[in-house]
Amino acid sequence: MDVEKLESILSVNNIQIFSIISVTLLSATATITPQTGVFYNAIPKHRCLLPEFDNNTLFKNVSEDEITSLAIPLEDSCHRYIYNTTECLISGNLSCLTEASDNRIMKCDNGYYYDKSYYEKTVVSEWDLVCDKYVLNSVIHSLYFVGILVGSIPAGYIFDWFGRKLALLILSVGLMGSGIGCTLASTLTVYCVFRFLEGATSVTLYGAAFSYASEIAGQKLRPTVATFTPLVSSITHTLFPVAAYFLRDWRDLNLTCGLLSLMFIITWPFIPETPSWLLMKGRELEARKVLNRYAKSKGTIIKDEDWRTILETEKKTMKFVNNRAHLTDLFRRPFIRIVSLVVMYNWFAVNCVYYGLVLNVGSLIGNPYLNAALNGSTEIISVVVFAIINKRYGANQCLIVGMFGAGSLCVVTMITGKIDSTSETALGIMRWASIAGKLFTTIAFNATYQYTNDVFPTITRGKAMAITSTCARLGAIIIPFVIHAKFDTIWVTQALFGVLGVSAGLTMLAMPKTSPHSFTTTIQEAEEYYRKEMTWIAKFIGKQTKINENKFSHVQNSSIIHTLQDVELEKLNTTQLAQA
Repeated sequence: MDVEKLESILSVNNIQIFSIISVTLLSATATITPQTGVFYNAIPKHRCLLPEFDNNTLFKNVSEDEITSLAIPLEDSCHRYIYNTTECLISGNLSCLTEASDNRIMKCDNGYYYDKSYYEKTVVSEWDLVCDKYVLNSVIHSLYFVGILVGSIPAGYIFDWFGRKLALLILSVGLMGSGIGCTLASTLTVYCVFRFLEGATSVTLYGAAFSYASEIAGQKLRPTVATFTPLVSSITHTLFPVAAYFLRDWRDLNLTCGLLSLMFIITWPFIPETPSWLLMKGRELEARKVLNRYAKSKGTIIKDEDWRTILETEKKTMKFVNNRAHLTDLFRRPFIRIVSLVVMYNWFAVNCVYYGLVLNVGSLIGNPYLNAALNGSTEIISVVVFAIINKRYGANQCLIVGMFGAGSLCVVTMITGKIDSTSETALGIMRWASIAGKLFTTIAFNATYQYTNDVFPTITRGKAMAITSTCARLGAIIIPFVIHAKFDTIWVTQALFGVLGVSAGLTMLAMPKTSPHSFTTTIQEAEEYYRKEMTWIAKFIGKQTKINENKFSHVQNSSIIHTLQDVELEKLNTTQLAQA
């Protein structure tokens, strides 16, 4: 008997249910932070500020459209006409504009006027990040994703050094502190620093919360956790625009999001550490106390002989853990090298398209809050669709469908924008194609975690997740600048998304199909499996030499057998590790 089987016997108990609900709500809080930039950094409709007319009671009856048509060049919010306002102030009318014959223009010299129909205040309007400073808005978005990349580097060490429970507290306090710091920021530089820290803690916290929930759940509850956690996060994505609708000042919205972690911090003292981590660290008495709490809630006890068996099994497991493969093993052999490169590219492409469509929602025609809610609701639908396709056809088919669908819809948006980018019909087509594309790319987003977990052998799976998720972060970092390009050429952003989506789907056609029964443990097993599945690629590679079965003899048979028992745990722990 091992700790997994014992936890399964003691499941389901109130301690597990309370802990799972607590950390699942925390994970939902963490996953909304990538979406917050849609409202924090929203770009309101703007023009040059005209103090003579905007702040003068003489012209309070003059409409916005009238001032804009007379004083601002057509479709140019960064310049105004040069005019003499003395006549207007003397006469009390707009004669200085209507009778002016000089059409020279100049840059806005008195700041900017922002329309408040949708946003009371945003980061953009507070620090005038428009026109010549617009690129700074992209930099802020990018810094957030740089934070995610940097924060993910020490994440594994934090989980192992401090434990799952304490890591959750550290990251929760970090997320709350960075959110409050953003709210209180008096300068743009200070805001950027705290936004970076917000990125460093948010997605890392989601991964920690999901891993904790999976470990504490036991075998009976783990499938439920694998579905429940991303579903709650998806619902949060849909409801967040509702909160943004009522909190239209970015500081109010930021403070609210930052304080959400406080709910978990209050419940933190009442959740236990995971027994598996305690045993891994040799803290056997503490692990038994946790399991005794499980047993007590179920009206049973843990026998001494069962406990001794658990300790012996865990020691055998640690021998295997200490003989994990190196990162370079993902590229040593021909088939695993191809699989690694293709999966890395797919992570890059999926994250580019996913976060691109998330951040681009503010540019779509119509009410931005409704558009964001519709965009968020695709997350709920995608969870259901992914579960159906994955169960019947496998994760690789989900990736193919998701990326081909998203890429094709982005191409439709690109063609529409190139033909006509001004009519309401064209803008409506672009709007709905973009939202539908978000649905498909979310299916692919979910599938990348599942496929990476399924296709790589157990011994390299952790390394594969690390390097592929790094590719994903790099894709997210460059996306704000790709979106920036649409202000010069409206269709170029969607064209890039389309190319990435379709090309990623094409590469997956050559990849091996996977299922829960196709799991491999060692690299040589995986290489043999790839060769059987990737038949037409094998023709280009040529005749394969016999795999040296003794090359990895340091992996002991007893450890491998135990690892196969733990495959389901590792599979579910990594399926939905970081969605945002």
